[in-house]
Amino acid sequence: MRILMVEDNPSVTEMMGMFFKKENWDVTYANDGEVAVETFANAVQPFDMILLDLNLPKKRWDAGFS
Repeated sequence: MRILMVEDNPSVTEMMGMFFKKENWDVTYANDGEVAVETFANAVQPFDMILLDLNLPKKRWDAGFS
């Protein structure tokens, strides 16, 4: 599974990262909305899932992915 995780809290990212690693999932991390939109737009392979923090710095979730 290929996942884009958009989260600005390092503790949450670390906790979820341990779960993803255990499941052997391919995860790309973005720590703000601008990086997330750029990562999504430039992805060579599509993501199977996007986990998105609804309260992101630099770009609102509803503005970035609508």
